[in-house]
Amino acid sequence: MATDKKLITVREAAAILQRSPSAVYQALKASPPRLHYADPLRRLIARDGLEQRWARSTRPRVDYKQPVPQRPKQSYWERVAKQANEMLDCDAWSGPPWTGDQWAVIIGIAQFVHDSD
Repeated sequence: MATDKKLITVREAAAILQRSPSAVYQALKASPPRLHYADPLRRLIARDGLEQRWARSTRPRVDYKQPVPQRPKQSYWERVAKQANEMLDCDAWSGPPWTGDQWAVIIGIAQFVHDSD
């Protein structure tokens, strides 16, 4: 075949792009296709500019919203402990058993956290 274009197979394209052949096939079958066959009958891809076409079609788009990483959800008691550490002077408290007034403060903080949810 006398042509000025060099045509390559999907396997050769995958080796050039350092991807698996299945990734190249997925790009060919995507809707809309990210890559095109230069010769659809023999399933050959044009070699010229393959890397640029691949990079242009597979790069992350700036105009698409990127997924926001989710913060790990804290349990109720972790939120209570965080709020208590912010509101209380922990050095002034000794270990349990606590008095009724100290328990009232802890319950008040727990209610504050529950109401803020």
